[in-house]
This record gives sequence, structure tokens and C-alpha cells, in this order.
Amino acid sequence: MSLATVLLVDDDPEIHALLKAILLTQYALFSVETLKGARDFLERSTPDLILLDDELPDGRGIELFDFLKNNSKTISTPTLMLTKKHEVSNKVVAFDLGADDYITKPFEPLEVLARIQLRLKNKNTENAGSVSTRHDDLELDIPMGKAYIHKNDAKEEIDMTPIEFKILYLLANEKGGVLTRKQILEEVWGDQQHVIERTVDQHVSKIRKKLEYCSYTVRSAHGRGYAFVKNLK
Repeated sequence: MSLATVLLVDDDPEIHALLKAILLTQYALFSVETLKGARDFLERSTPDLILLDDELPDGRGIELFDFLKNNSKTISTPTLMLTKKHEVSNKVVAFDLGADDYITKPFEPLEVLARIQLRLKNKNTENAGSVSTRHDDLELDIPMGKAYIHKNDAKEEIDMTPIEFKILYLLANEKGGVLTRKQILEEVWGDQQHVIERTVDQHVSKIRKKLEYCSYTVRSAHGRGYAFVKNLK
């Protein structure tokens, strides 16, 4: 079995040396120091996971998310931020854009290793499932992280962020069952303690608007949480 590949995007030689020491026995590690280097690498190859610094010589790391989202090969690639920025506002922006985890510097190497292992395990579990699911006119393409609405003989993509798609897929997979805000937080954000339950409400509100013309939507279940149900238009 070939090793899973990890792309490190960081211009700090000490970070390169540190992560190389803990990852090379388990993963194939590739390193670049700039946004341009990351884009060039991703044009040629698709890693299993990306470690991304937010302060690079040619821009901010979060600028890479636009490239990742619009590249069919990388839209579902787990991306973990590595940054010195501890502010909650920076974390919220990163997660909204599609980051799967947020690790602040300085960090414990073994913690980074554990987080990588968790994200790759979750990715493998998702990939083992169905390629896509249909709920009347709503289609969820799991590997691509895309949602579509079918109209007559055509289908149109519903513009969703990676976080919105994860929440929608999680609820749709429950087939009408209610998930609490806490359950959604744990499944989508893991142990990110700075993410509050109000964040779930904000994302669900956006999902509802985007599903306005679909046969299914997400509704509140009497203050207990949310459920994926028929849209009573």
C-alpha cells in the first residue's frame, strides 16, 4: 500500500524540519514555501491532505481556498491551517472558507500528527460510501462536495461552501432524524472549542435559502436541533 501524501505549504525552515521528523515514517511529505508553489504542485498532483500556513511570502494562505474549491481534484482534500494567528475572527474566516482544522503555532508535533490521522481516517470513511445520493430533485455528490437541483432533464449546481455541504450531507444522511447543534459541531468541526452553537444556526440559515426551490430543506426541530425534511412550500 502506498503512503498517503501530505503537502506542507510553509516558508519556515524550522517547521519543515519539525514536521518532516514526525511525518516521514508514516506519510509521503512534499513541501513548498509559497502560494505559487502550492498552486503549481496542485496542478500536477493531488495530495491526500494539505498543511497550510496563513502567512506566506506572496500572500495569505487562505487565498488558496478559492483555488481548492474550484479544482475538481482538490475540492474534498482536507486542509489544516498552521498559523500564528490566535484570534477567533481569523479562525471563523478560515472555517467558513473550508478549512478542516486550525492549528496555532507553536504546536505540539504529536498533536499535529493526531489531527492528520483523524482527518485522513474521516476522508477514507467518506470515500468508502456512496458516490452520490438523491433526494427527489436534490443530488449530493459526496466525493466532490457538491449539491445539485434537478430541473426537468437538466441539473444546476447549488453554490455551497464546504462547511455548508458537510452539514447538509450529515443531516440528509440521518433521513429525517434530528441532530442537535452539539452533534453537528462535533461531526463537522471536531474538537474546535472556539466554534459555538450559534455558528451552526448561521450556516443552516444559509443552507435553507439555497434549498428554497428544492423538494427537501433543513428545519428546526422544536429547539432541539435540526432535521432534513420535505420542503413544505
